[in-house]
Amino acid sequence: MVWLYSTSGNADGEGFIHKSKMNSNGTFSIGKTWKLDELCAVEVINVGYIYFVLLLRAECQHSP
Repeated sequence: MVWLYSTSGNADGEGFIHKSKMNSNGTFSIGKTWKLDELCAVEVINVGYIYFVLLLRAECQHSP
């Protein structure tokens, strides 16, 4: 299965990160979207494999 993580923004300056998967016909479907200001950490574990962990602020021990 192929997963794609992408970012976008809107006219108000808010940023988003989207988790998408590749469909059998080569198109992508967005499965989940997070606002960037709701995230407290994005950690790249292995650049070659592009695996990372997203933590929502509510799950962070040191959230502001």
